[in-house]
Amino acid sequence: MSFSSDMKTELSLLPIKDMCCACAELSAIVSFSGRLRKKNNEDVFVIITENAKVAKRIYDLIKFVFDINSKVGINRNKSVTYSVSVRGDEDILKILKTLDLIPESSTIDKILGISLNPELLDKKCCKKAFVRGAFIAAGAMINPEKNYHLEFVTHRCRLHRQFIKLFADFGLQPKTVVRKSNYVIYFKNSEDIGDVLAITGASGAVMQYQNTRIFKDIRNTVNRQKNCDMANLEKTLSAANKQIAAIQKLMRKGLYDKLPEQLRQIAELRLENSELGLAELGSMLNPPIGKSGVNHRLRKIVEIADKYSD
Repeated sequence: MSFSSDMKTELSLLPIKDMCCACAELSAIVSFSGRLRKKNNEDVFVIITENAKVAKRIYDLIKFVFDINSKVGINRNKSVTYSVSVRGDEDILKILKTLDLIPESSTIDKILGISLNPELLDKKCCKKAFVRGAFIAAGAMINPEKNYHLEFVTHRCRLHRQFIKLFADFGLQPKTVVRKSNYVIYFKNSEDIGDVLAITGASGAVMQYQNTRIFKDIRNTVNRQKNCDMANLEKTLSAANKQIAAIQKLMRKGLYDKLPEQLRQIAELRLENSELGLAELGSMLNPPIGKSGVNHRLRKIVEIADKYSD
């Protein structure tokens, strides 16, 4: 199961308590996923999902808010999907009008679009419920172990604009893009995604997400430190090889023994410890000297060797 599917299952199992929040959640589900169809010359309002628990959630919400028994069907084509449908003009209009998604004067043959009523989302708890319903109906999230990306998809232009404004009430600013005639509202910032998950009420998903973030941050820090250590080691070895080559050149030329005692001491340590840094070499001298002192002496050796050709 994917992270999205697990989260939708968790959200679908949350208790349905308050009528106002149930209406807001159902409003989001209907707005994002509801479709009006004709079947055997009869109007059918249907919502399709790939998650059986989501289908049960939609059925329970419709029953809780409207006391209407919708029909749940299973469609087995290339993949298994579930449909929740309401038949008959009377029940369909009752749902859409009660949720304030269409004007009171609308009829089935005059439904041109769905628009949210701000009064339905007046309370913060209802706004959270709407975001929850939107994710259940049209949300998707990449496994946070791979990447940070959460999105909502709708083909309704007005709905996508209203949904962005709703997020502004939570201090969030999602980005939007058009993909195959659909409007995609998305987040890529890891902190924003965590806030959205918290808004939906998916405490289990939030905990899993935050644990993954912490683990990734630690892993990235370790990798950065490892890369930094490797770069420093390569730099040290490169410099050491140059210094050793200079020392060996002076030995071949018979000039090594003519070096001052201080230079011979550090040269001997360098030949025996090619992997050590300057500070470590300095600590091995008696008396010890600092990093800059070691660097000065080794640089002097290289300068002397450079005066002579091979």
